[in-house]
Amino acid sequence: MTKNGEAGVGADWYDNKPRFGVPITSWRKKFAWLPHDTLDDGVVWLCWVYRRRCQLYDYIYDPYDNQWWQYVRYVDPTHPRSKL
Repeated sequence: MTKNGEAGVGADWYDNKPRFGVPITSWRKKFAWLPHDTLDDGVVWLCWVYRRRCQLYDYIYDPYDNQWWQYVRYVDPTHPRSKL
């Protein structure tokens, strides 16, 4: 996936870092069978999204929720109904 390729033109979310952690995986395409809150488009459901795993900084202690998923909506730039 490139910044201006299949992710859509001007994808600002690609380099967006989590506020309280670091990404530990790269963006991967997934179909959202359940509703997911995305960084760029609010809650999406029954569509393609990109997701990556993030982890809390080491100096912030939380014994339960130290990892989470980040989601962004997949936009196909070749599709005529895309949001570009």
